[in-house]
Amino acid sequence: MELRPLSPIGKELKELIEAWIRSKCPGLAGTALQWVQNATSARKPREVKGDITLTVTPCIGSFVTFNKSFCEDLSCMKTDIVNYISHPSGGREGRRPKNFLLLGPPGSGKSFLIGQLTEEVGQALGGHPAIHGESFNVSEWDSFKDVERVLKLIHIANRYEGVPIVFVDEVDTRIGGEHVFKKLIGPMWDGTYQGQDMKRAVIFYAMSMRLATMPAADIGGLPYMTWKQQCADRIGVAARESKVHKLLDFYDRIENIICIPPTNNKLIDYSEDAVSGGVHPILRASADDWEIGIENMVLANIIVTQRFKHVKRIDLPSVCILAKIVQEGLSKRDAISIVRRSTPPTGSDFEIDMLPTDVVSDDKKREIQESFKEYMPYISMTVDAA
Repeated sequence: MELRPLSPIGKELKELIEAWIRSKCPGLAGTALQWVQNATSARKPREVKGDITLTVTPCIGSFVTFNKSFCEDLSCMKTDIVNYISHPSGGREGRRPKNFLLLGPPGSGKSFLIGQLTEEVGQALGGHPAIHGESFNVSEWDSFKDVERVLKLIHIANRYEGVPIVFVDEVDTRIGGEHVFKKLIGPMWDGTYQGQDMKRAVIFYAMSMRLATMPAADIGGLPYMTWKQQCADRIGVAARESKVHKLLDFYDRIENIICIPPTNNKLIDYSEDAVSGGVHPILRASADDWEIGIENMVLANIIVTQRFKHVKRIDLPSVCILAKIVQEGLSKRDAISIVRRSTPPTGSDFEIDMLPTDVVSDDKKREIQESFKEYMPYISMTVDAA
């Protein structure tokens, strides 16, 4: 495909978005922000005839990942959970909960992933009454009575509904200056609390990756399972060296760990097989120009269409801007916040002039639209859950 140079507008847009990212995350200055030199070398495809269609196959439910080994790991965990619920074992093993630790930076989709995994487990069990949407955030708890409340809900669910799947977020948050780990040791190990049987449950405890995060430079060329093991080792060392009461006992009772991988191609398990029919050349050229991953372009599309259900098409500049913000060491929450502050589209198209002016000024929007006047590409994405 023949390509031709862009106007100098690209450089100014780059500087604008770069300044916005620096204001949100100053620690990235001079490291992660390696933008393409759009003014001299960036290139854009010729006139586009019609939409760029993008069909994506999710890994679990509607959760999309481009890491094949991570997807396989989730599939094994799903099978393990289904067997635990449908074939209870005898003795203490049959009474205690199944405990998972979920690691991922804020905005990486932890709660969404567990919601999708719960739905998949329920479908695999033919509508088994596993609780959907039972999630709690420790940062919102006022006292340790909230811990007891959750354990009691698990007991009630077992008695009347079935084995619940529970998501407990920010488990490393303090309540009144103390961590909750000491209150969880008994229930995690023998399925009891206050001398009563809590009975069985699948519990996902989530925390940020503050204790286990690895710099981007350290993950280049690693397979996902090696990276996951290194994350687990780091948090294990942190738990042993920590003075937090009962943290090590809590960690020892974790059966398996889920590490949400970074949305980039630095782990060697990265694959674009999730994109049915391959990646359109225009998307490939734009990803190269902006130095963004196709996965982050997909996430940008998902963020917009989840916020505005009636949107069917998104213009390419909006996708690139949102994808760059997701990728540059921030999180999906930043892109989600931008979309929430955007002007709601009245039709089925989401365009760059709808983005907030603190991200792209009105003058810059007009210049960008003028530069695309004859060949503005729009992306139409489908998530093929089938």
